[in-house]
Amino acid sequence: MRQFLTESQLEALLSLYSERDFPSNTREAVRLRIIHGHTYELAEFITGVSRRNIYNGVKKLQVAHDTIMETYGRDGGVKQ
Repeated sequence: MRQFLTESQLEALLSLYSERDFPSNTREAVRLRIIHGHTYELAEFITGVSRRNIYNGVKKLQVAHDTIMETYGRDGGVKQ
C-alpha cells in the first residue's frame, strides 16, 4: 500500500474523530497499516481488530484527507 499520509497528517486526522468513531485499537491498527505498511492480516493479528474495520477506518481517513486537500489545496487555501 502506498503511504498516502505522513505520521503527523494521520495524527491530525485522527484527532478530529472521537474515541467512539475510532477506538484506540482501531487507531493502532490503522497506524500499523498506513505508517508501517503492515498487511491487514498482520494488523488484525497484532491488534485484534477485524480486517473489515481496519479497511473501513483507512477508507474513512482517505476520504477525509482527499476532501481536505481538495478544499484547501496544496497551498493551504491561500490565494496569491
